[in-house]
Amino acid sequence: GTIEDSGPHFTQLDFANATIGGGVLRNGAVQEEIRFLICPELIVSRAIAEPMATHEALLMRGFERFSNYSGYGHATFAFA
Repeated sequence: GTIEDSGPHFTQLDFANATIGGGVLRNGAVQEEIRFLICPELIVSRAIAEPMATHEALLMRGFERFSNYSGYGHATFAFA
């Protein structure tokens, strides 16, 4: 399974990029970007959160998954 399939009662962490969402609005197709693509409400956080320092964290909850996917990265990622 995937991290996203673990269920709503599990904490899911992402620590890949100081800019929330990574390359979701450009050409990213890995962990952080996939999360934002299948839960598009998260994209709003890019408008209100500046890049984080190494000691900072951002907690988001209450978002909903709207789509499924298969693959990882540009070579195999696709909406299912």
